Amino acid sequence: DLLDAAGRAVVVGDRGALVRPPSRLGLRRDSVVEVTSWAGPWPADERWWDPASAVRVARMQLVDARGRAYLVAGEMATSDEPRWVLEGIYD
Repeated sequence: DLLDAAGRAVVVGDRGALVRPPSRLGLRRDSVVEVTSWAGPWPADERWWDPASAVRVARMQLVDARGRAYLVAGEMATSDEPRWVLEGIYD
């Protein structure tokens, strides 16, 4: 989960802008880390050539309070509770 300061899901609007900035990243159900900085979002149209599987995603880089960096991706403007996927961890 990628959450704002109030605990709401971070949403990327259909124009590629954040509705509210990230504050916390839930890595597991019981593990939440504070986001201290972030970059993005970077929107992308994936599989645009196939309407049945096409999706608009946004990727963001996040850094937590421990200095660990992450790459996350989420679907754009599909719901108020988007699903964020952890794509990478940088040491």
